[in-house]
Order: sequence, then C-alpha cells, then structure tokens
Amino acid sequence: MSLFVSLLFFVYLCITITVKPNNKSKMNQTPITMKDIAEALNVSVATVSRALSGNKAISEKRRKEIQDYAREHNFVSNFIPKSSQSNSLV
Repeated sequence: MSLFVSLLFFVYLCITITVKPNNKSKMNQTPITMKDIAEALNVSVATVSRALSGNKAISEKRRKEIQDYAREHNFVSNFIPKSSQSNSLV
C-alpha cells in the first residue's frame, strides 16, 4: 500500500505544474488556460500540452518559451482531466 501511495504521489508531481505567482494582484484574475497560451504564442494546444509536460518532441527553445510564458502568467494545470469531471459513466 505504501508503495502505491508513493507511486501515486510521484505521478501527481510529474503531471502537476506548480507555479509560484509573481504578483499577488494577479491572483484574482481568471486563470490562464492552455488555449490562451497557445493563442498568445501562435502554437497548437497540443504543443502547449507537450511542452508543459516536458515532452522531448518539442524543441528545447520552444519548450522553454512556453514554460516561461506559463510561469509569467501564473498557469496552474488542472489535475482532474475534463473527461473525469462529467457525471456520465461513458
């Protein structure tokens, strides 16, 4: 059981991006989404997702650009996928 909990916590840390806010006045603003980042940087949402998860399919330069933008705009990823938020069983 302990190994399972440790593994689950490790997966949570790998998936979740923790960003410390640069400016407390921004905390009351609407959270930025991957779509917002994609539109601002003229890339696809899939590219943003890959860059934020550290996927090596994205160039280091592009990955750093996206991660920096996300950090500057206080992006925090949603741990619960949209498909898990619905009430349906399908």
